[in-house]
Amino acid sequence: MNSQFMYRLSAQLFAGLALCLTALHALGQDDTYTPMLDTADATYRYFELYRQQLFDSANDETLYKQLRAAESSFPHEGEYPRWLSGLYSDSGMLDSAVACMKRTVACDSSNLYYLKSLHDLYVEQRGDPKEMTSVAQRMVALAPERPDLWYALVVDYLRANQTDSAIAICQRLRGLLASTYTVDLIISSAFHMKGQPDSTLAYAIRNANTHYQLAEANYYVTEVASNLRKDSLAQLYFAKGLQLDCPKAPFLLTHLRYLCEIGKPENALSTLRKVDSLCPLPDSVALRIIGLFMYSVPPSMLAQKENQELMETLLDKLPMGNDAIIAKFRFYELVKERGKSRQLIAHLSDLYPNDYFLWAARMEIEQLEEHPLTLENWSEKTSTLRYIMRQFPHDIAAPLNYLFSVQKLLGAADGRLVDSTQAIIDAYSKDLKRSKKTDKFQYYSQDSVKISMPKRQKLRENLSILYSYLGDIEIGSKRYKQGWKAYEKALKYNDSNALACNNFAYYIALYRPQKLSKAKRLSEKSLALDPKNPSYLDTYGYILYLQGDLESAKAVFTELLTLQRNPGRTALLHYSEVLRALGNEQAAEVYRLKAEYAADHAE
Repeated sequence: MNSQFMYRLSAQLFAGLALCLTALHALGQDDTYTPMLDTADATYRYFELYRQQLFDSANDETLYKQLRAAESSFPHEGEYPRWLSGLYSDSGMLDSAVACMKRTVACDSSNLYYLKSLHDLYVEQRGDPKEMTSVAQRMVALAPERPDLWYALVVDYLRANQTDSAIAICQRLRGLLASTYTVDLIISSAFHMKGQPDSTLAYAIRNANTHYQLAEANYYVTEVASNLRKDSLAQLYFAKGLQLDCPKAPFLLTHLRYLCEIGKPENALSTLRKVDSLCPLPDSVALRIIGLFMYSVPPSMLAQKENQELMETLLDKLPMGNDAIIAKFRFYELVKERGKSRQLIAHLSDLYPNDYFLWAARMEIEQLEEHPLTLENWSEKTSTLRYIMRQFPHDIAAPLNYLFSVQKLLGAADGRLVDSTQAIIDAYSKDLKRSKKTDKFQYYSQDSVKISMPKRQKLRENLSILYSYLGDIEIGSKRYKQGWKAYEKALKYNDSNALACNNFAYYIALYRPQKLSKAKRLSEKSLALDPKNPSYLDTYGYILYLQGDLESAKAVFTELLTLQRNPGRTALLHYSEVLRALGNEQAAEVYRLKAEYAADHAE
C-alpha cells in the first residue's frame, strides 16, 4: 500500500486516538467504554508521533517490521497493547493483533470490552474454536443478562462441534434469546450437525410456526423435508413461503432439482410457473433452470404448449450472448422445433456477420436438413458453407461439408470433386505462403470473447486434412499414383495426422504389399496418436496378418472386439482371415457369417 493511501486511512481512522480506538473495537452495549489514558503523557505523545510516521511512510515490505519493532518501544500493559492490536488488525496482521489483545486481556481479565475485542479478532481470524469458546464463557459470566453474549457462546459451541452444549443453552435460555434470535432455527441446525434428521425437521417446523410471517423459515422446512423425502410437507411449506416472499435463487434451483430427481418433473414445471408469475428470476438462475429442465424433463413434456411457453419465457430473460443462443438452439432442437432453431440462428448470424459461433451453428442446422441437393438449388444450399470458408478460413468443417455435398451430388468418381478439392487446397496454400510466422487467426464471438490461434499452424493442419481427403478420393477412383502423392503431402503438412497415417497405411497394405514395412510404421504411428481407435486397430491387425505375424494379429483383433462388439463388416472379415490362417476354421466361419450380416458401420 502506498503512503498516500495510508495517509487517507490514518486521517479517517485516527482523527482522535482515544475515540478512534474505542470505535474500532466497540460492539453491542460496550460503546460506553472509555480507555484510561493520559494524553499529556510523554509516552502517548511519542506513540502518536510514531503512528503518524508509520502510516505516512510505510510500505508493504517494511510495515510488519516497523510494527514488530514498535512493540519494544511501548509498555506491555494497559492501553498500549490494545492500540498495537488495533494497528495490526487494520494492517491485516490478525495473528499479531490477537497476540497483543491477549496481553491486554491478561492485564485486566474482567474488562468485558477487552474480552469482546479479543473474541471478535478470533472470529475474524477464524481461530481455534476452543479458545473462542473460553473467551465467550468468560463474557457471559461477566454479563449473564446479555443475549448477544450467550448467542456468541452458542455459535462457538457449534463451531467446536459441541452441539449438545449449544442445544442446552438454547433450551434453558429460550426466553432471553427469543427476543433477538430464532432459537428453534439454531436448535434445528444443531440437530442437523448431530445427524438427527427427525429432530432437525421438528424444530424447523416449530421455527416456521413461530415465525410464520418469515418466508425463509418456511423455505427452510422445505429444504429439510426434501432431504427426508417428505414430498407433501416440502411442497406445503414451499407454498407457504411463496405466499410471503420470493425464494432465493440457489434454494429455488435446489428445490426444482429435487422434484426432478424424485420423478415429478411436472411438479417442477408447475412450481416454476407459479414462481415466475410472482418473482423476477436472475439471468444466471434462468440459464441454470433451463439446463436442468432440458436434461431432466422428458422432451415430450417440454414440447407441450404451456411448458414450451414457460421455457421460451425463461429463454427471453437471458441477455443476448452465446450462452443464450446455445440454450435456445438446443431447446428448439430438443423439442423438434427445427424451423424455429433455423430462424433464430439465421436471423442472428445475419445480424452479426463476423460471429463465427453463429455461422457454425447455422451450418450445423442446415446440414441436418433433408432437402435434396440439385444443380438448381446448389447456390442457395451451399451459400452458408461458402461464406464460412471465405470469412473463417480456420474452420475445416465448412470446406469438408462443402466437398461432401459435391460428392453427394456428383459422386466420388466425378472429376469435378477432385477439381473442387484442389481449388480449396490451392486457396489455403496461397494463404499459407502469404502468411508470416507471427500471424494469427483472430475473431470475436457474440459476447466479445476474443479467440486467437497461430495462423500458419492452423493452415498446415487444414491442408493436411484436405490432402488426406483427396488421397481417399483418388484411391477410391483407382488413381493410385495421385493418391500416394496426396497422402505424402498430407503427412508433409502435419505428420501427426492420425487419420492420414491410418488410411495411407491401409491402402499401401491393399495395393503395395511390397511396402508393408512402411505401412506398419504408419499404422503404428496412428495408434500411438489414438490407441483405442477401432479402425486403426483393424488396419494394424490386418498388416500384421499380411506379414505373417498371426498371433500378434489375433491379439490386436481381440483387443478391437473388446472395444467394439460389431466393428463392421471389413474388420470382421479380416479377423476371419486371421483365424483361418491359424487353422481355426470353425471360428473363422463364425466371423465370416457375422461379417456377412453385419452393418457396414460400427454400432
